[in-house]
Formats: sequence, structure tokens, C-alpha cells
Amino acid sequence: MLELKSIYKKFPTFELQDINLDIEEGEYFVLLGKSGSGKSLILELIAGLQTPETGDIKIHGVSILNRTIQKRNIGLVFQNHSLFPHMTVKANIFFALKKRRNRDSFVKNINSVIDILKVSHLLDRYPATLSLGESQRVALVRTLVTNPCCLLLDEPLSSLDTQTKTEIRSLLRKINSGHIYFGEENREKLKTILHVTHDYEEALALSSRIAVIENGVISQVGKPSEIFRHPKSQFIAKFIGIKNFYRGYVKKVDKTTSIFTVYKNNNSSDGLTNIDFNISTDEYNGDSGCVILRSEDITLSNTFLDSSARNSFKGTVTDIENVKTGVEITADIGGVLVSALITETSLNKLEIKLYKEIHISFKTQATHFIGN
Repeated sequence: MLELKSIYKKFPTFELQDINLDIEEGEYFVLLGKSGSGKSLILELIAGLQTPETGDIKIHGVSILNRTIQKRNIGLVFQNHSLFPHMTVKANIFFALKKRRNRDSFVKNINSVIDILKVSHLLDRYPATLSLGESQRVALVRTLVTNPCCLLLDEPLSSLDTQTKTEIRSLLRKINSGHIYFGEENREKLKTILHVTHDYEEALALSSRIAVIENGVISQVGKPSEIFRHPKSQFIAKFIGIKNFYRGYVKKVDKTTSIFTVYKNNNSSDGLTNIDFNISTDEYNGDSGCVILRSEDITLSNTFLDSSARNSFKGTVTDIENVKTGVEITADIGGVLVSALITETSLNKLEIKLYKEIHISFKTQATHFIGN
């Protein structure tokens, strides 16, 4: 539906390089990356606010590069919402239709969108009197009433509190699924959304697919489960918050596994530790690289477990931290720190306390090796 092919855009201190994306009709696609990585610039190129040096942008197979902003049928919601401060909410919404030839056909559907997004009580107010959540709803209404074929969202949740984020996330899912729509003909018709964010939890909660961008280059594209379980680079692994991240050396390979020895301080120049991991790769031998291990895939116990897990260590608890999804336990297994995610019930059952000895185990299949 929306295709970016070999896009290149150069600035004095930054450039987008060979950006290729193919976003399907009705997809909720998230562009994930750090600030300054080029995410918002890609939205501006699609919307027509910037022009690429080379490459093409197509909608339904037709290039839109020579079309004006108004004729691209793209809806862009900026991070700061960009409401006109001197206009009421109602005037802001109707301004979006000012230059539409078939304005009357749009106007008759506006009230339904206003009601669904719960902004009818705000129509006579001015932007300065709105909360951030209310401003975001108004910005969404103003964009939806133009019935764009694709909705572009630039960090739409970044300035919102936790409760409002949850509400707007729900709205965005409903817009994508066609349960919030403009015009009866669009009922339950999937709306294509391209959403830019630096928050990997936000990306996980909303997306059907994710593209990770690093310094103007797309590093990986895939479903959320693919990105978060099998990151293709050290940058992606760190960016999505994987704490168990180890640099080391593959010193032995057999038919099914390799033995990975961890570097001291994760630095090759500091030499090797005495900690070996059984890892699930037979492609490397004599190579250095990184092993990542998700906290959820680690098992804690008070005694040694006789199980299929080929990695088993005794460690000392060095930190206990409450997190959104449970309790994160950090243990030292001999100069190497391992973080495990457990429930509060497990914490109490195991009677885990600081400096207590604990057994740590994980399966070979839980490891993911990234070669240099």
C-alpha cells in the first residue's frame, strides 16, 4: 500500500541511506529508534514536507513525489499536535476541510467522529485550555475527518501520562481496526497507520510489524516477536532493553551447540572469565561476538534443578527491583551479572533476599548469538 524505495536524503550532518519499506494495507507499522535517528524525517518525506535526493515513494503502486502535500491523501499528526492557538477546537477541526472540493460530503460525517473520540464538549474551547490528552484527541479528529488513506503519527504518546497513554493507545487500536471511522463506508475497514516512537514497549503494544532505524539506516524489519526475541544487532538488543548482554568468545563447536566464554567486563582486552555458556549455534568457531538472554527465560531456584537446562550456575543476589511485569533479580555468578524476571509470588516462595545464594538456570535454546 505504502512503499518507500531506495530513499536517500542528505543534510550537512546527517543522512538517510537506502530506506526501503513496504507497508501493507491496514497494517499498524511502527518505526522504532532513538531521537535523531531519522524517524520523523521519514514521515516528513512521506507527507511531502521534505523531498528525497533519490528514491521513490508510492501509494497503491503510484508515485506521489510530484504531488502537493494536499493531494497525497496522507494524515500527519505531529508530536506537538500543531493546533491553531487562536481558533476554537471546532474551528481547528473544520479548518482541515477548508480546501476540500467535496467539503459537504465530509461535513455530514464529522459529528460521528467527534462523538466517538469524545471531544464534543471541547468544541468551544481554545487549545491553551486543553490537557495534553484532550489536545491529542482533537488532533486525531482533525486528521481523521479528511479520511486519509494512511495515518502518520509522530511520537503521539511521548508527552502523555500513563493513564492517558493507555486511553490513546486504545483509540489508536480502534482506529486501525476500523471501529473508529469516518464515513459509514469505512466501518470496520482497516486504517493503515505508520507510528514513530523511541519507546519499545509502545511499539510492542501497538504494532503488527516494526522497523528499527539506527543513524539513518533500517537495521531490522519484522513482527514484534521476531524483533524482541531475535534482534539482529547489538544496537537493537540494547535498545529494546535486554539486560543480559554478554560479549565473549566461541571456543568450541559440535553438532548442536557451542561453548561461549564471557569476556571480563564485557571487554575483549580484559581477557576471559571462567563463565561458559552453552549456546544454540553451530555456525561460529573461534569467533568473538555477543550472547543475549531474555530475563524471562531464566529460572531461579534454591537448589540445583535436575532439568534439561544445560546452563546452571550458583550465584549471589546483588539487587532486587520491582518492575512493571514483576520483580527483577540480579545475581553475580562469578564476576558476571545475570538478571532474571520472576513474579512476586515466586520471590516470596523462594524467600529471595539481598546476598542470598541462588541457583540460576536457562536452556541452550534461550540464548541468541550475534556474530561481529
